[in-house]
Amino acid sequence: MKKTHIASIDSFLIPPVATPEEVRIKRQQMGLLQRELADLLGVTEFSVYRWETGKRSITPAHTQRLREVFAEWHAKQRAKAKSAT
Repeated sequence: MKKTHIASIDSFLIPPVATPEEVRIKRQQMGLLQRELADLLGVTEFSVYRWETGKRSITPAHTQRLREVFAEWHAKQRAKAKSAT
């Protein structure tokens, strides 16, 4: 069971270099608007829009922050599901 759990976390996290589609998909999985993700990252909504459309590359620092935000959200979801059982 642990291997499946680890695999599910790995599949949830974005890779070191995120594609526009990966950013959009993960944001949507979290149920966030572009504006809400921007607030979590400390950037503008327009920055998130440009990342998701491929009009602007994501810096390594922002990619790392994205990974942290997504990992935090995933951990909260796991805790919520665990407490519900």
